[in-house]
Amino acid sequence: MTPSPKVPVRRALATATAGLLGASFGGVEASGLTIPNAPWQADTALYVYHEGSGGVSAYEPMLSMHRTDAYDRTVSLKLTLDAVSGASPTGGVPQRTAVTHTGASGQSSYVTPANNIPVDPNFKDHRVSLSGGLDRPWGRDQRLSLGGGLSVEGDFFSVSGNAAVAREFNDKNTTLSYGVGLEYDQISPKGGPPNALQSPNATTTTPVVAQTCTSASGRPVSCSGGATNTASRTVLSGLVGVSQVMARRWLTQVNLGLEYGSGYFNDPYKIISVINPITGNPVGDAFVTEGRPSSRTRASLFWQNKIHPFSEDVIDVSYRLYRDDWGITSHTVDAHYRFEVPSAGFYIEPHWRSYRQGAANFYHPWLVDGVDYNQTTHSANVAYASADRRLGAMKAQTVGAKLAFALGHEEELGLRLEHYTQTSQQPTGGPAYFDSVQVVPDLSATMLMVTYSFNY
Repeated sequence: MTPSPKVPVRRALATATAGLLGASFGGVEASGLTIPNAPWQADTALYVYHEGSGGVSAYEPMLSMHRTDAYDRTVSLKLTLDAVSGASPTGGVPQRTAVTHTGASGQSSYVTPANNIPVDPNFKDHRVSLSGGLDRPWGRDQRLSLGGGLSVEGDFFSVSGNAAVAREFNDKNTTLSYGVGLEYDQISPKGGPPNALQSPNATTTTPVVAQTCTSASGRPVSCSGGATNTASRTVLSGLVGVSQVMARRWLTQVNLGLEYGSGYFNDPYKIISVINPITGNPVGDAFVTEGRPSSRTRASLFWQNKIHPFSEDVIDVSYRLYRDDWGITSHTVDAHYRFEVPSAGFYIEPHWRSYRQGAANFYHPWLVDGVDYNQTTHSANVAYASADRRLGAMKAQTVGAKLAFALGHEEELGLRLEHYTQTSQQPTGGPAYFDSVQVVPDLSATMLMVTYSFNY
């Protein structure tokens, strides 16, 4: 995952074979089943994320619980809280002199020193997330899961539901899983969602009526929600997967995921600088708010292998290919090696992850006055545009390890420490000034997670 303060995990459907949270409906239980009620298993964690150079910091406590009854039905609950604050890049470009900015969506003013990438030091947010459900047998060699989740932030609300079925074949050596998820999000930024690809100097600064809006070129873009100062989007996702026992110590899994979303996809706090084509200096309007398409289709192919090279150790290697109709293609390779030391009652798990992505086809690090931007109408000439570094070309790597100790029966204390580095591709072909400064920020972050699991 590329760390981002405003992108907590909200997708209702992650992997079908991992088991979706759910709530089941009635059916006939297997007769004669004598599995005793198991105790509740609780997993607690504290996640700390900290970016270098005064960037964003996040603190996220989590509590998840699950319990299986005598009929092999499992109930699951998860509660997540997080607090995020720090300096976040706005999307603007450096300038030769200090610049005072007024952020999009009514944010407070702040000053960026000369030759520095603009960052908003006033970023702050809190989130509460709750999910849960039931997983149960559903006929012969088949399981059904239904579930849902709720997430609330100061300017964001999300509700989601999902359903999945897993069926075993081939003497339980093959499992076919398929599922769907539905998510509804509401975005309520301070001051309301701004009009896409327009300067605050434009005469039509009142949020428009909830609908699909058009840019200056007549193309549909995400727009705001009108008098209620809110915007919304709906996301439908589906997944089909197959897991196969290849050998006594080798399990492989392949998942195909599809997702379609419609509605508001802009980040209301991101801007794009409008510059002079020769000097790179800001023009009169200085910046516009970003504008993204009002729909997004995503597809991903995931392949995972788990191998037991020895009696206790586990190798976990996966690859993920991702593409969407915004033009982004990404590749992710992830590897874990769990090295058990049973005589000492602990294990250590090194982790390495590599990520690479191309830029969205509407990614613009800046807009050029007279080419991409019209001073007369105070709006962009392009259909879509965003300078958000998350949509640009980048490479990233995560390196770390987890150390965990068995404290007693079904009781474990763990510590995971990881370091994340992200290198953004710098733009070319602009004014000469931008060749001497960094335009798109890189990212370095340290991540710490303390976990404690127990039964009660």
